[in-house]
Amino acid sequence: MNKKRKVGFTLIELLVVIAIIGILATLAVVSLQNARKNARDAKRIADVKQMQTALELYYNDTGVYPLTGEIDSTIATGGLTYMATVPTAPTPADGDCEEGDNTYTYTSANGSTYAIGFCIGSNISGLSAGLKIASPVGVASPPPDACNNETSFVDSRDGSSYQIVAINNQCWMGENLKYDNGCSSVTWVNDVDEGWCGCKYNSLSNCDLDGRFYQWSAAMNGSVVEGDQGICPEGWHIPSFAEWTALYDYVNSISTYRCNDTSGYIAKSLGAIDLPFTSAVACALGNNPSSNNSTGLNINLYGKIYSFSGTHGDAGFSRFWSSSVFNSSNARYVFVRWDRPEFFYDIYSLKSEGYPVRCIKN
Repeated sequence: MNKKRKVGFTLIELLVVIAIIGILATLAVVSLQNARKNARDAKRIADVKQMQTALELYYNDTGVYPLTGEIDSTIATGGLTYMATVPTAPTPADGDCEEGDNTYTYTSANGSTYAIGFCIGSNISGLSAGLKIASPVGVASPPPDACNNETSFVDSRDGSSYQIVAINNQCWMGENLKYDNGCSSVTWVNDVDEGWCGCKYNSLSNCDLDGRFYQWSAAMNGSVVEGDQGICPEGWHIPSFAEWTALYDYVNSISTYRCNDTSGYIAKSLGAIDLPFTSAVACALGNNPSSNNSTGLNINLYGKIYSFSGTHGDAGFSRFWSSSVFNSSNARYVFVRWDRPEFFYDIYSLKSEGYPVRCIKN
């Protein structure tokens, strides 16, 4: 009598079933992860909209928005609470958002408007993935910074590397120019603009530290046109006095550039050494440890060169050439001084004096 043969799965059939289960499990995990990511992005957008609503109620009652630093865990003023608990961004960061971007960053310089920075990991609610800025007029992607998110630049002419920094809609070199187009071989003549350039105290090590000092025609590379390239690299130019003034006006208007000690806050933010201050002149521009250098411009006390015999005048101030002409013998410059209320003067100097050069991107 024949025994009935038992039927089972072959090895190939088992492998196929396992593979199918694995694919289904993977799809389920991916779907769950995407759902969680979308839920986090939806929460980010909802949080920001709630903050915007609270800020508009605040504005309707007070006529201004809270200033930077005035929002902590609540949005409130004068006994009125507009948002009892300011939300925090859900974690982890999603998409291409960095962990440092996964926060709600509120800024308002003067109370007339505000910006809330946040980041979403996917396209949602009509918004594309990435960094976003919410303001009273809506939500948009931030414009690319003036330096295209770069922090350094190499001058192909001599290989010198410079820090660069975007401030508002300008891109500045964060160091003084060092380039020598042959101007160092020009003989210095006191009180005459011969197109000379050189180092403080005639020491090459000072050029490495502080950059070169240029008479005006050397800085302009023979040009007299405002905003011309001058001795700057291709794609950069000698800033006009108006461009220097725009830098000052912006730094002066942004409270986040200020030091806790508001005396001299602009100079400190530019990098000024900590000297006795007599007025609120300067704080965000510098590289000295006692300044906050919040602009990243690393401006220090470079002084000037006005006599080849060794008189260099380097105490308490810096001067920088602009490309703006005053007359045949004089050009406008920027006077950064820490012991006076002025910061950028609209004044002029003999083109024969030697000042550092800061280039600004076209």
